Amino acid sequence: MRALTRGLLTLTVAVGALFVACDGNGAKPAATDTPQATGTSLPSPTAAPSATPLAGASPTAEPVEPPHAEVPTVDPGLELLITGEMDLNLGAGDVYPFDPIDLGVQQGIEVPPCAAFVFLFGWQVRDPYPPENVSLKFRWTRMGSTETIAEEASGTQSVGCGGIEVVNDSAVPISVEVRWGIAEMQG
Repeated sequence: MRALTRGLLTLTVAVGALFVACDGNGAKPAATDTPQATGTSLPSPTAAPSATPLAGASPTAEPVEPPHAEVPTVDPGLELLITGEMDLNLGAGDVYPFDPIDLGVQQGIEVPPCAAFVFLFGWQVRDPYPPENVSLKFRWTRMGSTETIAEEASGTQSVGCGGIEVVNDSAVPISVEVRWGIAEMQG
C-alpha cells in the first residue's frame, strides 16, 4: 500500500508541476546578466524636419481646367456651312490623318468645289495640361506636296482642299480638342 501511496503522490506532484509549467504562470527561467535581443537598427535621419513647404502644387490645390480649342474666325466673304468638334487621343508618335471634305460629306452637306472650299479649325492640347514637352504638328497635303501648317499646342488655321495629318511627335500620349468649320468662298 505504501508503494501505491508513494506512486500516487509522485504522480500528483508530476501532474501539478506539469500544470504549473503549462499555464503560463509557472516558474520563469532565471534572468541573465546580459539581456538578449535581435533586431535591425534604423538609420539615423539625414535631414532635419522643415516647416518650409515643398515647391510645386499644394496637395489641396484644385487641378487646372485646360482651355478649350479656340473657335476659328470666319472672315467676311465666307459662308459658314457646318461646324463640328473632334477629340483626338494620340499615343506617342501617332499620326491621325483625315480629309476635311470627307467630314462635310459625312455630315450630309453639299461640299463646295475645291476652288471655293475652306476648312477652318482651332485646336488645344488638353492632356497633358499645361502642355509642357508636347510636340504637336499639323501637316497639309495637296497636289502631291506636304507642308507643315502648324507646330503649336494650340492655335487656329484655315486651308483649302487637301488631307490633314495631326502628328504627335511627343514621347507621351496627348489629347487634342479640335473645333472645325467648313466654309465656302463667296463671289
